[in-house]
Amino acid sequence: MESAGDGEHRTEIDGLRAVWRPTHDIGREIEVMAVHDTGENPVIDVTFAPDTDLADAREHRPNWNRLWDKVRREFWTECTLPTGARSEGAQPDPGSYMQWAIVTTVGSCGNHDGPCPTGVWGPYNSLTEAESAATCMSAGHSPHIVPHWPRRYQR
Repeated sequence: MESAGDGEHRTEIDGLRAVWRPTHDIGREIEVMAVHDTGENPVIDVTFAPDTDLADAREHRPNWNRLWDKVRREFWTECTLPTGARSEGAQPDPGSYMQWAIVTTVGSCGNHDGPCPTGVWGPYNSLTEAESAATCMSAGHSPHIVPHWPRRYQR
């Protein structure tokens, strides 16, 4: 995944590159802007209408499911902050989010790469409050602190 300074991200798989960005709207978390062919002789160059979310893009182009799955994984990888990651250098900008939540996970269900969520706690009004609550959870629950965007907060 590549990230541009303007909040846009680029995800590549199977010779396709999706351009997308997080929206800060819990109902439409990912806006898909375009998909380009990365081959030598590009034949695919699709620009989606403004505010096209991932579900809409998936509906319009279901044959690109592997691309949409990877976009979703990269979105959650970016916004899921494992407890303690701040001390490892991966720091979110607390001012960018109004609230925070804690997601607990277990091993993969086998339907996709990565862990599966088992529970959500929150919202918390500050990153510090969420971090404090996460320290009370068993490490076996693998708590992750994630941004929580209320419906009333849109860009």
